[in-house]
Amino acid sequence: MPGATDPQFGQARVYRTPGATGEVIASGGTLLVEAGGHIDASAGRITLPGVLRRGFFSLDLLNAQAKTTATASGVVPLSTGTNPQRHSANVDAVGPSRVRWTTAAGATNPLVFPAWRVPFDLATAGGLEIVLVAEGGSGNASNELNVRLFNGTATTDLGSTRALTSSPVESTVAITSGNMPATGFVTLVLTPNAHASGAIDLYAVGFSYLRKTS
Repeated sequence: MPGATDPQFGQARVYRTPGATGEVIASGGTLLVEAGGHIDASAGRITLPGVLRRGFFSLDLLNAQAKTTATASGVVPLSTGTNPQRHSANVDAVGPSRVRWTTAAGATNPLVFPAWRVPFDLATAGGLEIVLVAEGGSGNASNELNVRLFNGTATTDLGSTRALTSSPVESTVAITSGNMPATGFVTLVLTPNAHASGAIDLYAVGFSYLRKTS
């Protein structure tokens, strides 16, 4: 590949070394794309240093709704009388608000979030991560949340379970690359396992995703 000759070093700043499969842009060199030209990587990829920017969208816990039974089709707004329920982290009502599944009746009722519009800058090949901050209480050894994600009106569950610990910990559930739709919407549903040994508390949840570069 021809390139401008560097007057100091006597060689092109863009060159190919013997046996190489690509061109090298030497230190201080610049690859210029003239007006009307473009770099087409539709059949490959462009590798950049560092990490590409990720998008993040936080879901409002208090906009979620509770199913009245594990298999009910209807949902009701969260209150202090539902299970799961709105709950304060401290008895004096001062502190972070959270969603709690108690060990009472309804302990395995699903929590349903409003549908989330797939963002226009989502790189579907990079998939999606669901980020949770939750805890399983003192009897956390077997406590877990079934993290379920549904594409549009389909009933195929794209998520997986997430084990919990005895204190609030951030964890992620990765959605398999290519399973995310490029358009439309997804719905997140969280369902705890049977947890007679202790309450399950959810403090925060959101989506982290890789953004398109063009």
